[in-house]
Amino acid sequence: MKAYQLRLEGETPRLISTELPDPKPAAGKVVVRLRATSLNYRDLMILGCGYARGANHPVIPLSDGAGEVVALGDGVTRWQAPDAYDYLQNGAHFGKVVVSVH
Repeated sequence: MKAYQLRLEGETPRLISTELPDPKPAAGKVVVRLRATSLNYRDLMILGCGYARGANHPVIPLSDGAGEVVALGDGVTRWQAPDAYDYLQNGAHFGKVVVSVH
């Protein structure tokens, strides 16, 4: 799947397009195929290194999105594919993301 990662090269942040393996849901989690996501102020702070300076890099910006459930982890009964799902968390992708379901 396609993802964007913020990588530090010295003190210079770079936003890099990359391919990552499709995520697999752990117990109690679902995989959501993203259809919409946004950049927020938090993401601009990450890109400027004012927010995640102490974070391990690469960092995946984008913290919220919406899409449909495409895979279920063990024990998930409230959701089914292709239920619509929106979320807020750190580190979304443009392809798929694993999210906790409560």
